[in-house]
Amino acid sequence: MTMISASFPHRRLWAGSCVAVVMLFSAASAQALTGSAEVTVTKGLMESCVKAMKANQTGSGLTDDKINGYCSCTATKTASELQVGEVQKYFYSNGQGTVHMRDMNARIGRECKARYLR
Repeated sequence: MTMISASFPHRRLWAGSCVAVVMLFSAASAQALTGSAEVTVTKGLMESCVKAMKANQTGSGLTDDKINGYCSCTATKTASELQVGEVQKYFYSNGQGTVHMRDMNARIGRECKARYLR
């Protein structure tokens, strides 16, 4: 299944979640996501991931439990590692992530894939 790769299949779909983060932290770009911003991004990532995975699961044998586990893993880990400035750059550049974001996405994707999509 090509949708499951080292990078997140839903990376372009969660930009709507970033709006709240950008508005909450307009000046604190080096700050980690916390509180409602972290919750908002996690929720948006989770919803986008599940939607993308289910849209592309035909013939994959993936169960809802596996999809939910993978998506929860990627969403939670990503939101906990992102900084506000990265989310701002992502949002304002129409989904062009920083080098750190791409490396982080690849690493987290591999970790979560190994744990939930065996």
